Amino acid sequence: MKRMIEYRSVPDPEFKTRIPEMAGAFVRTLEATPPFKGSRFHEEATRQGLLTELEEQQGFGVMAAEQEGKLAGFTTFQELDLDSLAQDLLLPGADTLTAYLQAQNTDGIEKVAWISRTIVVPEFQRRGVATQLRHQVLSHFSSTYPQGAFVLTSHHLNNDHIIQSSKKLGFQPTGIQQIYDGTPEAQYWYRTIDARYGQNYE
Repeated sequence: MKRMIEYRSVPDPEFKTRIPEMAGAFVRTLEATPPFKGSRFHEEATRQGLLTELEEQQGFGVMAAEQEGKLAGFTTFQELDLDSLAQDLLLPGADTLTAYLQAQNTDGIEKVAWISRTIVVPEFQRRGVATQLRHQVLSHFSSTYPQGAFVLTSHHLNNDHIIQSSKKLGFQPTGIQQIYDGTPEAQYWYRTIDARYGQNYE
């Protein structure tokens, strides 16, 4: 009998105890994923650096995928305000991204939901885990923001699998890239959730 993968939100106290496990999963995934090899993401992804980064995260939520207690993957997300997005996001292109969203904002949306990282460990890849993780996060945002929100994420330019996953979930490319040392490495993607106009997510 095939064992089911379960998805659940990880409460903060448990998240803190599982940081080493999550950091290890992140490093293993980058080492096994060709698009990241040789990129800034791979070069800076030391296990100790990720431990420090995860420990210092404030205001992040975590959705985990597990099979019989074994971590299959996780998504981290953060809830931000559109007015202060450029200051809070602290990533290349954040100013341009804020201006882009403000130009799209004809309905007075004030909130931004940022899906910062989606990691699926190698042995669970190509099984729809990344899509289902973010499906769960989108459902959470839909109930949290009945008055609407922009949902943002970013993807490495060559990560075709996660890009196809985002398209299935209704994300669109912004055309705004994250550029490091003059080299474009990732692009921002977005979608809206607004229950007032039937743009919720089930």
